Amino acid sequence: MKHKAVFLGLGFFIILMMGSNAQQENIPVLETPFSSLKSHVMTHEIYASGNGQGTNREKGKIVFCSDRDGNSEIYVMKEDEAEQRRLTNNNSFDGYAKFSLDGKLIVFLSDRSGSYEIFIMNSDGADVRQVTSSMPYVHFPSFSSDGTKLIFNSREKGETVFLILNLSDGAATRYLPGRTNVYHPAWSPLGDKIAFDIAADNNQDIYVANTDGSRLLRLTDNLKSDFYPAWSPDGKQIAFQSGRNHNLDICVMKADGSQKKYITEHRALDEFPSWGPDNKHIVFESRRTGKKQIFTIRSDGTGLRQITFGDYNNSHPDWSKEL
Repeated sequence: MKHKAVFLGLGFFIILMMGSNAQQENIPVLETPFSSLKSHVMTHEIYASGNGQGTNREKGKIVFCSDRDGNSEIYVMKEDEAEQRRLTNNNSFDGYAKFSLDGKLIVFLSDRSGSYEIFIMNSDGADVRQVTSSMPYVHFPSFSSDGTKLIFNSREKGETVFLILNLSDGAATRYLPGRTNVYHPAWSPLGDKIAFDIAADNNQDIYVANTDGSRLLRLTDNLKSDFYPAWSPDGKQIAFQSGRNHNLDICVMKADGSQKKYITEHRALDEFPSWGPDNKHIVFESRRTGKKQIFTIRSDGTGLRQITFGDYNNSHPDWSKEL
């Protein structure tokens, strides 16, 4: 089924759990035991702050949302928390920003035109352009590996689906036409697969499929929700958030679903992981200090650092992958 790039916006929210009458299928499943990391579990902690140290290993820029000016706007910063710069400036919501793989473009969600639509801008905030119009429930946009397409959530006949938008001609095509209640698409940096989660039977699990929708593989399978997959730049690992500890923690697994492990275990919510360009560090949002703030951590669970501060929310980080 094909659509033209006239898209639709509605309200938005993050789905943690959702019931479904999804048809049972014989889908290959690779579910392995979790490695537990007994660290960062205290309710009161002192975190190493960003002070410019270690930036030789953690290069690239981090785009994020902040409500420091009274509404959600998009900012960009270096990992050492220096040079935080505001990229958007209006009275509307701007958020859920993600870099293209080459770091030259940023896609984001905004209601500046009256409904929630998808916009693209240069990584310095210039040349803002709207790429959807009047498409229902557009959300969670991200770039293809070559930067020529976007994949995002939309609604079709009351169901949440994926659409792929070709940026050159504005044509949108349904991805996984046989699947609904699908969320948080992430295109592999290698260009061959898309990771996402499916809500069914009162939880969510992570799947991966080829870009043509073939070879659907289930990577997680348990009674708690695993969702929001994020690829490492080399395409060998996937970070995600999990509700297995009755809250939300950041986890890492191999791209085939093996060697799952926690890298955070905390009573507060840890969400929205994104890999740094070195394949060894992850940035994420946490509420462990009260407000939403941004932290980095090594993929082995060590080296936790808080890099944003203030009596306001800093959230939804994405780390550019260029060195």
